[in-house]
Amino acid sequence: MTVEVKEAPVFDRDFLVDLGGWTVLKQAQRLVEAEAVKEVSWDPPILSGVVGSAAKQYHPHLNLRSTVFAENKCSCIEGRRGQICAHAVAICLAYQAKRDAKAYAERKKLEAAHDKQEATQAKHPSKRAQKSALKPEKTVRNIKIDRKQGASLRVLLQLPPNFSATAPRDAIMVKLEAAIEGGIIPLEKLEADKAYSTPKAHEKLLCLVEFLCGGKLASLLQLTRAQLRMLLEPVQGAPVVYWMTKPDQPIAWEDGTLPGVHELLESEEAEETSLQPESGSVPIFNPDPQTGNISLNGRPPSQENPRRAAEAGAFKSWNTKEGDYPAADHRAENIDAHPTHRVIVDGSPNFLAIRLPRDESVAELRTLLKTANFILDPT
Repeated sequence: MTVEVKEAPVFDRDFLVDLGGWTVLKQAQRLVEAEAVKEVSWDPPILSGVVGSAAKQYHPHLNLRSTVFAENKCSCIEGRRGQICAHAVAICLAYQAKRDAKAYAERKKLEAAHDKQEATQAKHPSKRAQKSALKPEKTVRNIKIDRKQGASLRVLLQLPPNFSATAPRDAIMVKLEAAIEGGIIPLEKLEADKAYSTPKAHEKLLCLVEFLCGGKLASLLQLTRAQLRMLLEPVQGAPVVYWMTKPDQPIAWEDGTLPGVHELLESEEAEETSLQPESGSVPIFNPDPQTGNISLNGRPPSQENPRRAAEAGAFKSWNTKEGDYPAADHRAENIDAHPTHRVIVDGSPNFLAIRLPRDESVAELRTLLKTANFILDPT
């Protein structure tokens, strides 16, 4: 009898704040920075490790059978009381860092193998490749391409978990990201005045994205089956396509197709539509006959609704004004960094925290929160 091994949850900031709170997370980060985590291991459903120095060590055991009601046992005072201690959160951070490093190494290995395959094909091109090489190549508008001195750039494509339901309706939501030296960012965050080095396949993919987005680079696209097939063709065989639920594991190509993907992209309409016209340009999908604009879902853009536009104008006073705090691009890393004389709201998909000033100016709000069953956090 084979027992399926359960993977550890993703220990991101929101998860760890829900697990132990801001104060415990900050203490755990200091332990990791001080290299106090000596060992960490995952034996489903328990994450265990050794934290401390040679003089004094702690042995946290975090039971994650239920991520909502996690159980912690540690040799520290908090751990003996059954509380989530900084040592338990520290091994979570260390385990996630270890897992991220492994995923990064595997992705680099797959990319190196694909680059080697491309180099081999370049030395021995097929007749079809020789024929297409005679056609002029389209260049990316929004960024500079310099394969000798530019920063390394690859495009990552993520497919939604409801792909089987949205593909037949030609409403596939796709997420595109740029893997560059130093991390992964949305495509629109690429710097226009910076040079990037990217394989020709990824350059072609960026050109297609620009076409579908009206000349711009965007991270979220709603595509038809024919459009998605067109985006996947340049990167055929490359380990750059993921499911959103498994961002660390690329989908393996089999005989030039992606299992669970290409079989759902077949349709009579897709077969009848030519995706590679002789001119070498990208085909236009259902442009509006009057304006020439292109709709991402394959249909002409909708007309402006006068009533909705009038209603939107009634709330202009709600727009962010100079002096509002906090500005979106100046958010603090945690709630403690905000001033104490303001109402601070923080949260995630799993929790909501509101900090109130100590004066009586917000007495009505404090009463409202109490009636809404908010619980006072002593920390």
